Amino acid sequence: MVFVCEHCHFLFSRSQQPEQCPDCGKYAVRPAEPDEQAEFERCLAMQKDMEDFKVTKDQHNMDLFPDFCEVVINNHMSYFTFLLPVTSFGYRDDMLLELSAEYWKSEDEKQYQANVWAREKGAKTKHFVYPASVPVSEDPETSIVEALNQNDDFISIMSDLICEIAKDR
Repeated sequence: MVFVCEHCHFLFSRSQQPEQCPDCGKYAVRPAEPDEQAEFERCLAMQKDMEDFKVTKDQHNMDLFPDFCEVVINNHMSYFTFLLPVTSFGYRDDMLLELSAEYWKSEDEKQYQANVWAREKGAKTKHFVYPASVPVSEDPETSIVEALNQNDDFISIMSDLICEIAKDR
């Protein structure tokens, strides 16, 4: 039989009606209404589906992972980094930010697509801060930096990042 707690609305199944809710411990258990029973059955079926999908430790083997010796690299990206003092964003601090950008030509080869990452110089983790797109040029690094320098959204995101980093210093 399916029961529900009037207090916490916990749905559960037992052969006999207990006095206390097994979830919250309140004495507010009653038999479930037909719509609550249907909800319980739906949840039970979904839980069963998830258990069937879940890989157990015994089923786990290396066949699930790719052989990295056979991986084919199909996207060639270029990469550059530069240091930027937070004074360039109007903050009076000696903090230096290390920005890095990975970039590649778009499929139509008319744009460079870039992902820009940032961290405080010397930090162990980087944060993704901005996607950029600039026309193809002879000097993609300069084009990307100039586009970022003129982008108000990027400057706003960087200001937020600087404030977050400063909180943790």
